[in-house]
Amino acid sequence: MLNKIQQKLLLKYPLLWNTRIVPVVLVSLIVHLLVFITGYAMGGVDFNSGRNKYLDDEIMGAVVFVSTIVALLILIAWLVFYFRNNRTKSFYPLGKNDLYKEWLIIAVICLLNCSYFLSYVTGINTHLKSYMSREEFEHDTEIIAISEIFTGEDNYDDRYYDTVVTIGEDVTYFGKKYSYYSLIHRGIQSFPHYSYKRDSIINRRVKLWFHENREDSVLNVMQEMEKIVKDHGMTMSVTPQEWLKLTYNSPEFIRFSYIDQRDKYAPLYGYENDYNNRYNNFGRYDYSENPIVAENIKTVKEGDSLLISDGPDSTYVNLLINDVKYENGLPYVYPKKYVPHQKLRDAYEKISSAYNYENAYWIAWGAIAFFAVTLASLIFSFRVTSVSSWVIALISLAILAIISTITMILITEVLSVHDNYTGVVYFGFWALLEVVMLINVTTVGAGSKKIKAIMLNASLWLLPWLLPCIIMIAYLSERIMVNYWEERKIDDFLNHNIVTVWGVCLIVYIVLMYLVTRSIKKWRGIAEG
Repeated sequence: MLNKIQQKLLLKYPLLWNTRIVPVVLVSLIVHLLVFITGYAMGGVDFNSGRNKYLDDEIMGAVVFVSTIVALLILIAWLVFYFRNNRTKSFYPLGKNDLYKEWLIIAVICLLNCSYFLSYVTGINTHLKSYMSREEFEHDTEIIAISEIFTGEDNYDDRYYDTVVTIGEDVTYFGKKYSYYSLIHRGIQSFPHYSYKRDSIINRRVKLWFHENREDSVLNVMQEMEKIVKDHGMTMSVTPQEWLKLTYNSPEFIRFSYIDQRDKYAPLYGYENDYNNRYNNFGRYDYSENPIVAENIKTVKEGDSLLISDGPDSTYVNLLINDVKYENGLPYVYPKKYVPHQKLRDAYEKISSAYNYENAYWIAWGAIAFFAVTLASLIFSFRVTSVSSWVIALISLAILAIISTITMILITEVLSVHDNYTGVVYFGFWALLEVVMLINVTTVGAGSKKIKAIMLNASLWLLPWLLPCIIMIAYLSERIMVNYWEERKIDDFLNHNIVTVWGVCLIVYIVLMYLVTRSIKKWRGIAEG
């Protein structure tokens, strides 16, 4: 079937046949689909495990490595067939826009083969967002964040307090003094997609509930929390009414019972619910050093507490609020009163990452797109010029890049010139060089064709970065002329519209390539098809 398609393309669409676009795109799309399915499978959330990670470092590294190898193999195989028949160098008659179309085809193929990893991330994000609508997600995370104030360890809200706070001193909210250790002075724990402004708004709203004794609002949060817990097949050992009675004591909010955020945990080495996930000093999982074995565990009851020790580490467990049970000779703590905040937060933070990194996701697409079109320009320039001119251009640009970079570093460090000034000169140099080469290669006239071929290669490679260089010049110039405490409009615009800027740069580059390819055809003197 594929051979028949290729035969038909040869007779009716020789450009598509010559670039071998059908087989390479078909293979690339199959790889994208497989990578997407892998990402979708990895995007699942286990609400009962408490060990959900957005992008696992080891798996991510493996996906990047394998996708890179696959991309290289596909590109190499495609290039072998693609370079077999070069009608450009054979002065085969071409249509008016055939060179431009050929470059576009190369760019599409390069983009498909440079973006496998993003299909993996897309699969993860698609699965994570499928668990609930954005509205449901926003509602649930807010309920989880607010209800955490009534469970777990102290999380005092010094970040949002109006004045400097001394630990232990009274704090004032809405004109009334409260104890530093009261519930009103606790703050929410933010989710990754929350802004500082949103944190502040939620914190102020909850504090107003306390100040105005809005017990009904607090009870509603606890009832909503119970719904979330049940929706995910989890349990909590207190009803909303019991939870409210144990923790909400107006008007001072000092007396409250401890409600744990875990239903089970290993008392030695922290927060995990088994002994296979101990942390070393670097915060990473350590499965090998100093393994805990049942023979080393010693327990001593001291009043209402139980001392548990394995030698290097020990901890006290309050038996009034916890039960201790043994599994395979190892002690586990089961809190009598708990709401599974820790597992829910872990799961929702993974889902939150799919929304929190949306901007970074599109920035990554922009960066890969620019890398892909630069690679396409490398292949295309090799197609339309000679091997010798291509190699000379590559070596010349590499030497120039090394010399200019070292020079800028020396000027900055030795002469103590601010890097904003050297940055303007650096990007200005490359932008000016590209403009001069473009004018030269697009001007049909007298001159060495070999020199023009070298400049054509270099200008095609630098062309994608012409507009970004100009933007960087404007950005750095503003930083020179405008003080940091004053409004910097370009800086602010780039911070809020970087994805749009990537898109505009890409569109401008595609338009410029249309003009450049028309000039290449004239410069090479290729006959009209």
